[in-house]
Amino acid sequence: MGYSPGVTKTEETDEDSSMHAKRSVGRFLYENGIDFRVAKSPSFLKMIYAVVRCGSAGYDVPQCNELIGWILQEEKKEIDCYVKKVKHSWGITGCSILLDGWMNEKEEA
Repeated sequence: MGYSPGVTKTEETDEDSSMHAKRSVGRFLYENGIDFRVAKSPSFLKMIYAVVRCGSAGYDVPQCNELIGWILQEEKKEIDCYVKKVKHSWGITGCSILLDGWMNEKEEA
């Protein structure tokens, strides 16, 4: 946070607040060994914008049990629905499966 004339230490300018938020995101990525390119991910941006829209007092960070519980189940349902739609289209469009990866004889990636 830089020095801003006329602003006491307890007050935070919008620029300071934005820099603090950016540093917090950076620290999260660094501490957890997450590839920086995740910041280009549409779902990362969607997450950030959704949290911002909640406002400063309207967002509760999900607890670990929520992440492995109902949130995971809702995401699984959404993926299952998408896969079902794709499989249904195979009769019309045909089916091609692409794999981005490989395994050796010991089934190691």
